[in-house]
Amino acid sequence: MKIKLIITIAISAFTLTSIAQTEKGTFLLGGSIGYSSSENKSSSRPTTSKSNFITISPKMGYFIDNNFAIGAKLDYTTGKNRYRTSDYENSTDIFTSFGKSDRYGISPFARYYISLTETLKFYGELEMLFETGKSKKTDEDGNTLSLAYKFNTYRPALSPGLVLFPSKKWAIEFSFPLISFEKRTYWMVAEGNSKSNTNSFDFGLNTFNPKLGFNYHF
Repeated sequence: MKIKLIITIAISAFTLTSIAQTEKGTFLLGGSIGYSSSENKSSSRPTTSKSNFITISPKMGYFIDNNFAIGAKLDYTTGKNRYRTSDYENSTDIFTSFGKSDRYGISPFARYYISLTETLKFYGELEMLFETGKSKKTDEDGNTLSLAYKFNTYRPALSPGLVLFPSKKWAIEFSFPLISFEKRTYWMVAEGNSKSNTNSFDFGLNTFNPKLGFNYHF
């Protein structure tokens, strides 16, 4: 009888601990590291472009209800692009250039959790990124090929993810952008009055862009 009572208390305590991790009135503090890679080939010209980006995102959130949190993330992204024009017949490069960019942003977010097991949860997150940055293009020797340009970006995105609670207060999460829309305004640094806009709509399956994060719940 005593053994059954001890087991019941232990299971109840473990369950309460799991619930407390995402219950109303608690905070989460953490961040994530993301990596994205994409490659595009032109159908009309013998050109290819390849991009690699790394993103670091510290964040803080507050649970306004059980399993529902709101908060904000700070984002820093650095990336490189390689543009190559080739001679397909001779399999040689005619011209290669490189681009480098740095971006800084803030992303308010809302997140809702669904329990799968006592230590594993699924979540969906909606974020609204506001970002500014600067980019430039150089040749293989590092010589500037074009004027540096600045840009501002607005991007709402929906991201699903899984979070594992290996202990009472620590969480490990894995996510990737599923759907996003991006609007970017950019202009040449030396020609501030000349602005252009681009819009894009992306599905996460088109690019490889996973994120691994760690959170502390208290």
